[in-house]
Amino acid sequence: METVIIQPKRQKFEILFMLISIVAIVGVASGLIAISKIQKEESVKLKSYQIDAFLDLEGNDQGIFTDLHAAVRVIEALHIEYGERWPTVSELSTTEQLSPFVEDLVWKERGKHKWTLFNQDQGNVHRAIYVGKSFDENAAGNFLILSEHFHTIDGSYYKGVNKEFPFSIWYSKKWELPNSSNISDGTLIPSGWKEIIARTGYDELKRLGRQ
Repeated sequence: METVIIQPKRQKFEILFMLISIVAIVGVASGLIAISKIQKEESVKLKSYQIDAFLDLEGNDQGIFTDLHAAVRVIEALHIEYGERWPTVSELSTTEQLSPFVEDLVWKERGKHKWTLFNQDQGNVHRAIYVGKSFDENAAGNFLILSEHFHTIDGSYYKGVNKEFPFSIWYSKKWELPNSSNISDGTLIPSGWKEIIARTGYDELKRLGRQ
């Protein structure tokens, strides 16, 4: 049996056409990715009362925020685990060993924050404010977590005003706190507090995109 290999008459042109097609596909894909990125960046615009976690914070402030952003999710879970009770500062520090509440060497270097819990549970609305006052303004500013759950009669619950974003983290270089019984977005902003936005991850992009 004889095998005959027939070479295409226009082999060079076919190879060239293939290369051009590949370059075109890559170019279109890159363009679409770039457009998508630009559209997302345009939608991620900070409000006047918001600051960027990674552009506007630095040093100890950025470290504390990073710890808080992780800790608040643990606090959310503990609220349910503790029988719909917000964990105390002491429990977060000693029992749970949760940073930045633990008073260790890092805590001392970052401003020795004194944390206070203001519990504002009312009926099916479970709301907690954890406030950290810095004792060394040169080391770090002041921080505040505002977290809330809405519990239904049948025992189920959802988090946050819009069900998707159950907490916010706030920052202020100068200590000025509204009345503890009336801490909210509306009272924090006039007092000079800034909501910290972490512009990383789909959830944060979605949060800013809806505002």
